[in-house]
Amino acid sequence: MNIITDVSSFDCSQRTIATTGTFDGVHAGHRAIIRRMTEIAKRENSKSVIVTFDPHPRQVLDPGNKDLKFITSLSEKKELIAALGVDCMLILPFTREFSAMPYDVFVKSILVEKLKTQKMVVGYDHNFGNRRTGNYQLLFELGARLGFDVEEVQPQLVNGIAVSSTKIRAALALGDIATANRYLGYNFMFSGSVIHGNHMGNKIGYPTANVFPNEADKLIPANGVYAVRIKYNQQWLDGMCNIGVKPTFGIHERGVEVNIFDFNSDIYGENVSVHFVSRLRDELKFADVSELTAQLGKDKIETILKLKG
Repeated sequence: MNIITDVSSFDCSQRTIATTGTFDGVHAGHRAIIRRMTEIAKRENSKSVIVTFDPHPRQVLDPGNKDLKFITSLSEKKELIAALGVDCMLILPFTREFSAMPYDVFVKSILVEKLKTQKMVVGYDHNFGNRRTGNYQLLFELGARLGFDVEEVQPQLVNGIAVSSTKIRAALALGDIATANRYLGYNFMFSGSVIHGNHMGNKIGYPTANVFPNEADKLIPANGVYAVRIKYNQQWLDGMCNIGVKPTFGIHERGVEVNIFDFNSDIYGENVSVHFVSRLRDELKFADVSELTAQLGKDKIETILKLKG
């Protein structure tokens, strides 16, 4: 996939099939749109193009909101979208000045004149432009006037519920990994560097890698214990992850630690990605270390079963 951050450098020698959005999560709904876009592009011998924005518009328009968290980082979006066979990803710098651009100017100056778009593929709830005043009907009317077609993709339903980034964020905030993963169409993950912790795990026979997320605005699931798979140096490893404050030891700083099964390499300073398969339980405060250790033994058995299933 070709990644472009300056629209003036876009190769417009070939007509394009395009879609636009922030694509937080690259979830099942996004994937349906992207699959349809690439399908049409191949049929029409055109280039498939995703137009997205960095930073996320909400970070620019609501800069004081420190609670803004996102399902996927930009680097994760690139990887997920590339795997779907998209030809080009155009990442437009999002500024307040850019946000003031009327939707019809955005469509005409960028999609039509720069990208030579012959067809737009959008979701049923697609909104764009200044104050999100552009919608499918207005895009359809613009297409008729400016010479491009528009196709609307219907919502993707999971158990009768339309998938959305908002619903996935809500599920992750509750630690509902099962629902989040169903909506995403893959296991939620985050990447981070392995840092030194307090080494409590070593003392009780369950050494852990403390993982510090690479992005401050990455959404981390609710406190609890999870069955996970860890990707490190192109290897897939099994393990269990605790998110929380370690109440049994009286530690109050929230962190993420992963016990990797059958692994004893020194990976301090290395980057790993943690992929969440299932939630095991809430984080609990135990009466003593022996009670905690007994529970960790049960957690490991349950994790092995979950990862096999």
